[in-house]
Amino acid sequence: MQRYEIATLTTTLGAAAKAAPAIVDFAAGPDAKGQLLGLWATDIGPLNQVIVLRGFDEAADLQQERERTLRSANPFGAAPWLVGLSLDSYAPFPFMPPVASGTFGPIYEIRTYVLKHGGVEPTIAAWEAAMPRRSAYSPLLAAFYSLDGPPRITHIWPYADLAQRTEARTRSVVEGAWPPKGGPDWLTSDMQSAIALPLDVASEAQWIATMAAVEQRFGRLDVLVNNAGVVLNADIEATSLEQFHKVNAIMIDGVFLGCKHALPLMHKSGGGSIINMSSVGAILGYPIFFAYSAAKGAVRAMSKSIAVMCQEKGYKIRCNSVHPGAIETPMVQAAEGRVGQARTIPQGVLPPGTPGHPDDVAALVVFLAADESRFITGAELVIDNGVTIRPF
Repeated sequence: MQRYEIATLTTTLGAAAKAAPAIVDFAAGPDAKGQLLGLWATDIGPLNQVIVLRGFDEAADLQQERERTLRSANPFGAAPWLVGLSLDSYAPFPFMPPVASGTFGPIYEIRTYVLKHGGVEPTIAAWEAAMPRRSAYSPLLAAFYSLDGPPRITHIWPYADLAQRTEARTRSVVEGAWPPKGGPDWLTSDMQSAIALPLDVASEAQWIATMAAVEQRFGRLDVLVNNAGVVLNADIEATSLEQFHKVNAIMIDGVFLGCKHALPLMHKSGGGSIINMSSVGAILGYPIFFAYSAAKGAVRAMSKSIAVMCQEKGYKIRCNSVHPGAIETPMVQAAEGRVGQARTIPQGVLPPGTPGHPDDVAALVVFLAADESRFITGAELVIDNGVTIRPF
């Protein structure tokens, strides 16, 4: 591949998992150019960022895709959650093989160094000389130099876990394999690093890796909130099997895998609270949200099953489902065809038919996460401004 692009999407709080399916669809669109090679959410470093790596066989393909993205009313399909977007073009270090998609981590460190002017060529030469020895400590997935903005390099290193990262970096320096001889001479003090995790709530390997990273970094897990979701506006007759499976993979498989792999660490930590985001769509009949309602119904049932199992096994873990009505979020804005057009939610008690604010749901989630809700488990907590109790 001759060219690469790293897109950095800054999103609203907790929106990375929601945006991921839309980003994949955008990159695979009928007019799209290039190949999606990596999709990560930052975990250490700048937070609430999604990093998208794409490769292009020709420079013209990169330019065409850049124009498609910039002119789109919904770039990366993520406009409902998008706060900021940067697009950076790169060429590979000539000695590096083309980047291939696959599972290499599951921990990835993405580093960017701004260089002094004239530093690109000597930096490439220094890295080429040093990498045969350095790669014995840990592999280098990608190394690029920028084609726009200030002169800089970006490199991506996969690791099995954070401990391996620390060991590889420390040993390579102590034993003289790194940094490249003469390489630091061309560096400025402008350096950035982010630890990122692959984005796919339906991937079991990534859930396992995430729980391992949580235990390594924090030593325990007290609260799990499963909040990924995607809305498909289609009734059963208009829903394809592929669409149905996609919605289920995100909201059913994702919740199943999250709970399954969080439970051992949470039990080991002495207990905790699992909060699964369902919907009034699991209670009421919404023809236009067929797949969404089916998935949220499964979340409701799974939560009750998990709650009973934890009691029977003596785990000090509670599990509840939350069922919001219409909440003024980017996803609801997109479903109603008003991307980026937020309603103002009044203060105080809300009139019938008024959507809620995200803070309304957040307050309930905080309560369920706290010990003050110790007597609540297996419950389905409806937060909908009275929608489900009205006779019409």
